[in-house]
Amino acid sequence: MGQSVYVPKTKNLITLAGMALELIVLTWNNTATKAGFITAQSRKSSQETTGYVFLRCVITGNGGTSYAYMGRPWGPFGRVVFAYTFMDGCIRHVGWNNWGKTENERTACFYEYSAFVQ
Repeated sequence: MGQSVYVPKTKNLITLAGMALELIVLTWNNTATKAGFITAQSRKSSQETTGYVFLRCVITGNGGTSYAYMGRPWGPFGRVVFAYTFMDGCIRHVGWNNWGKTENERTACFYEYSAFVQ
Protein backbone atom coordinates (compact mmCIF):
# COMPACT_ATOMS: atom_id res chain seq x y z
CA MET A 1 0.00 0.00 0.00
CA GLY A 2 1.35 3.39 -0.94
CA GLN A 3 1.19 6.62 0.94
CA SER A 4 -0.41 9.90 -0.06
CA VAL A 5 1.66 13.06 0.00
CA TYR A 6 0.36 16.60 -0.37
CA VAL A 7 3.04 19.20 -0.93
CA PRO A 8 2.22 22.72 0.31
CA LYS A 9 1.68 25.33 -2.36
CA THR A 10 4.88 27.22 -1.61
CA LYS A 11 7.27 24.24 -1.40
CA ASN A 12 9.64 24.03 -4.36
CA LEU A 13 11.35 20.71 -3.75
CA ILE A 14 10.60 17.25 -2.42
CA THR A 15 13.81 15.79 -1.06
CA LEU A 16 13.51 12.04 -1.25
CA ALA A 17 17.11 11.24 -0.54
CA GLY A 18 18.04 7.76 0.58
CA MET A 19 14.57 6.39 1.29
CA ALA A 20 13.37 2.93 0.32
CA LEU A 21 11.40 2.31 -2.85
CA GLU A 22 7.68 2.62 -2.26
CA LEU A 23 4.57 3.84 -4.02
CA ILE A 24 3.86 7.53 -3.54
CA VAL A 25 0.67 9.28 -4.63
CA LEU A 26 1.61 12.93 -5.02
CA THR A 27 -0.51 16.04 -5.30
CA TRP A 28 1.69 19.06 -5.94
CA ASN A 29 0.19 22.49 -6.51
CA ASN A 30 3.10 24.88 -6.71
CA THR A 31 2.40 28.56 -6.42
CA ALA A 32 6.01 29.49 -5.71
CA THR A 33 7.31 32.45 -7.64
CA LYS A 34 10.63 30.99 -8.79
CA ALA A 35 11.78 27.99 -10.79
CA GLY A 36 12.43 24.76 -9.00
CA PHE A 37 12.65 20.99 -8.91
CA ILE A 38 9.88 18.68 -7.78
CA THR A 39 12.21 15.90 -6.62
CA ALA A 40 15.81 15.32 -5.59
CA GLN A 41 16.38 11.61 -4.99
CA SER A 42 19.68 10.16 -3.82
CA ARG A 43 21.38 6.81 -4.11
CA LYS A 44 25.01 6.34 -3.16
CA SER A 45 25.60 3.61 -5.76
CA SER A 46 23.86 1.78 -8.58
CA GLN A 47 23.57 -1.23 -6.23
CA GLU A 48 21.22 0.55 -3.80
CA THR A 49 17.57 -0.45 -4.08
CA THR A 50 16.22 3.02 -3.32
CA GLY A 51 14.22 5.28 -5.61
CA TYR A 52 10.72 6.67 -6.01
CA VAL A 53 7.69 5.92 -8.13
CA PHE A 54 4.97 8.58 -8.38
CA LEU A 55 1.76 6.99 -9.65
CA ARG A 56 -1.38 8.82 -10.81
CA CYS A 57 -0.12 12.26 -9.81
CA VAL A 58 -1.41 15.71 -10.63
CA ILE A 59 1.25 18.39 -11.00
CA THR A 60 0.01 21.95 -11.37
CA GLY A 61 1.84 25.21 -11.10
CA ASN A 62 1.24 28.89 -10.48
CA GLY A 63 -0.09 29.67 -13.95
CA GLY A 64 3.33 30.27 -15.46
CA THR A 65 4.82 28.01 -18.11
CA SER A 66 8.01 25.98 -18.32
CA TYR A 67 9.61 26.97 -15.02
CA ALA A 68 9.83 23.70 -13.05
CA TYR A 69 11.81 20.51 -13.55
CA MET A 70 10.40 17.12 -12.58
CA GLY A 71 13.60 16.44 -10.71
CA ARG A 72 17.34 16.28 -10.41
CA PRO A 73 19.71 13.79 -8.83
CA TRP A 74 20.88 14.48 -5.29
CA GLY A 75 23.94 12.49 -6.26
CA PRO A 76 25.07 10.53 -9.30
CA PHE A 77 22.57 7.66 -8.96
CA GLY A 78 19.18 9.32 -8.33
CA ARG A 79 16.17 7.31 -9.53
CA VAL A 80 12.60 8.61 -10.00
CA VAL A 81 9.63 7.49 -12.11
CA PHE A 82 6.42 9.42 -12.82
CA ALA A 83 3.71 7.12 -14.22
CA TYR A 84 0.15 7.96 -15.31
CA THR A 85 0.73 11.56 -14.28
CA PHE A 86 -0.92 14.78 -15.44
CA MET A 87 1.48 17.74 -15.70
CA ASP A 88 0.34 21.21 -16.60
CA GLY A 89 2.44 23.78 -18.44
CA CYS A 90 4.65 24.49 -15.42
CA ILE A 91 6.94 21.56 -16.30
CA ARG A 92 9.85 22.35 -18.58
CA HIS A 93 9.77 20.33 -21.81
CA VAL A 94 13.14 18.72 -21.02
CA GLY A 95 11.57 17.40 -17.82
CA TRP A 96 14.72 16.58 -15.88
CA ASN A 97 17.87 18.46 -14.90
CA ASN A 98 21.36 16.97 -14.50
CA TRP A 99 22.14 19.54 -11.77
CA GLY A 100 25.02 20.94 -13.79
CA LYS A 101 26.85 17.62 -14.04
CA THR A 102 26.65 15.92 -17.42
CA GLU A 103 28.11 12.74 -15.89
CA ASN A 104 24.83 12.36 -13.94
CA GLU A 105 23.14 11.64 -17.28
CA ARG A 106 25.07 8.35 -17.47
CA THR A 107 24.20 7.15 -13.96
CA ALA A 108 20.91 8.71 -12.81
CA CYS A 109 17.58 7.17 -13.86
CA PHE A 110 14.61 9.50 -14.41
CA TYR A 111 11.58 8.30 -16.35
CA GLU A 112 8.04 9.23 -17.32
CA TYR A 113 5.52 6.57 -18.34
CA SER A 114 2.10 7.44 -19.80
CA ALA A 115 2.45 11.04 -18.67
CA PHE A 116 0.03 13.65 -20.01
CA VAL A 117 1.55 17.09 -20.44
CA GLN A 118 -0.76 20.03 -21.04
